[in-house]
Amino acid sequence: MEIVVAKPDQVDAMVAITEQAQANMAAMGIDQWQCGYPDRSTWEADVAAGGAYVALDEWWLCSATPMSPRPLMRLWKGSG
Repeated sequence: MEIVVAKPDQVDAMVAITEQAQANMAAMGIDQWQCGYPDRSTWEADVAAGGAYVALDEWWLCSATPMSPRPLMRLWKGSG
């Protein structure tokens, strides 16, 4: 597995991973990421700024994470 700076052509996969994680957490009654963060525009901005990373296993993108200096966003319903 290799962790690399994300590229614009990986945003679709990053969004898909995020949406699946949001759905899985909601199904378990976890309200994290249920406020629309991170969304496509968040990932696009992070990628454009060089502040997003992906984990690649061979050719398969299996994880994504933002690493940006912006303040912590609202992650849970009703927070902030």
